[in-house]
This record gives sequence, C-alpha cells and structure tokens, in this order.
Amino acid sequence: MKYLKYKIPYDLINQIITSYKNLVIFIDLNSIARGFYNRDVILSELNDYVEHKKLPTLLIEELKLFLNNLYRGYRQYNPKFCIFYDLGIHGQNKSVSNSYKSNRTNESKTYFIDDQERELYYKIKNYYFEEIYKQFNKPNLSKVIFLQDYESDFVPYYFIKKYEFNRQPDTLNLILSVDKDLLQCCQFKNTYQAISVYIPSQSRIESVLYDDLNAIKYIAKSFNPDGKITSKYVPLLLALAGDKNDGITGIKRGLGVVNAIKMIKLYDFPDDFNSTFPLPSDIAPYKLKLQTNLSLTSFERQISRTPLSVLNSI
Repeated sequence: MKYLKYKIPYDLINQIITSYKNLVIFIDLNSIARGFYNRDVILSELNDYVEHKKLPTLLIEELKLFLNNLYRGYRQYNPKFCIFYDLGIHGQNKSVSNSYKSNRTNESKTYFIDDQERELYYKIKNYYFEEIYKQFNKPNLSKVIFLQDYESDFVPYYFIKKYEFNRQPDTLNLILSVDKDLLQCCQFKNTYQAISVYIPSQSRIESVLYDDLNAIKYIAKSFNPDGKITSKYVPLLLALAGDKNDGITGIKRGLGVVNAIKMIKLYDFPDDFNSTFPLPSDIAPYKLKLQTNLSLTSFERQISRTPLSVLNSI
C-alpha cells in the first residue's frame, strides 16, 4: 500500500482473541497513514490533481481495504472500529511547552516550491480528512473522531475509560498505533497495542503485541517485565527520560530510560505521581521540569485541560 504502512499482526491477535466475544479496534490514522506525510507521496498527489483536475481517492480506498480485511478476519467477534486523527497542530500541548514536537519537519516550509503548491496540498489534506469523517461514520460499526486542533492520542484512553470496556470480560480492545504514549492505555483490562515498525537493516516489517506487563519493553528493549513497572508507568517514564519523537527532553542530561526505570524502583515512585511526592535530593531541583513533562505525557493530565465541548464530541 502507498499510504498505510502498517502490517496487521493477525497471528499475534489470533493467539489471544479466542477467549473473547467482541472486538473494539482503535485506529490511530496519524500513526499508520505515515505515507501521507511523505514528501514524494504529497508531491505525487499534487501532480495528479494538477494533471487530472480531480481530487484523489487513494487514501480512502486503502483505508476501506484495510478495514474490510480486519472485518472479514474477525467478523465472528462483532468488530467495532474507532478511527481517530487530528490536524497535527498540537496547540493543546504546545501551550504547555513550545518545544513539544518542535523537532518535527515543518512541511509548509520544506515540501513546497511556492504558495500555490502549498495551498493545493492543504486542499487535498483537508479533503481527505473531511471524506474520512463522512464515509467511515457507520452506525453500530465504526466511529470517526476528528479533533482538528486538539491532539487525538488520548482518544482510546478516554473512550475505554468512559465506556468501561475494560469491565466487560468478553470484549478485547485493540489499539493500532506505533506511538509510545498510547501504551498507557494497556493498563485497562483486555487492552493491547499492536505496533508495526519497519526494520531497514532487514527490509521487513515487525509487529509486536503489547499488554500491561510488557508495554515498557517497547520503550526500553532490555527491560524484563517484573509485574511492578507496568503500562501505568509509561507517562512517568517518558517524563523522566524524555521522548525524542515528541521533542520532550528528559529532566536532566544523561538520564535514559534504563536509568529512569532504576530510579523509579529505587525511590519507589508511585505510578500516579503528583506534586506532593517527596522527590529524592538528586532530582528535586528538576521538579518543575518533571511536572511539565508529565503534563505532556499523561493522558489523564491532557484530558483534565481539554474543554468539555471537545470531550463531549468524543
């Protein structure tokens, strides 16, 4: 596929799904449709539009095929789909820290030769977003959540918690995304994240299924699940060590994920860390930085500062 660079890990899913009756699949479109943010793909779409005077449909067609394959493969589990995405503006988190995702390439500055080309690109992009919203909202089958100016990563967390899917023992929640911060959703019962990444050195796509116990292994490959540092610690771990992909720096130089895990264990950090927790003397000076990072990495904190009108739309 040109747009959806994601391999569905059917074998892994089949190993766990047999004990469930229902399936809810959350699809992080910003994450799995990475081809749409590739310069060559964008320019190809622009050229097609200029040549044929017709808005493209390839992303729509690929998404339909993707969903149809999932539906056919798991029809017996009554699958429901939740597709979520945003404009990539990240204003909500940038209000906390200007450096948030500042390391991302600014497409408007690097992809386009002139203003006309830039205008055409945004016309195509907005068209896709609007069409996906129109075409994939299907009663009792699929729901599309387009948050526009608000980052949509917290949608599965909010959705599962709000509707208490985790309390239904016969429902499996499956999240399709490569983003590390979504791993905190695995703390809910019967919730897994399927991560599909391309390994250039081996020219292949590797897919791994993460749950509450092994979620940290995606962040720290050397971590051995111990039953203590679970997915609930994802926000704190990313806040301590940082997340380069999101432009979040660690609280102090040289503190990587391995040392951050050791620190959590040594000082017995609670997973619901708050400002009243007595910080050890060697990191007490970085308290403000830690709190700022947690505001960016924790979905609970993101939700708390999201307007009620936006939450109601979900």
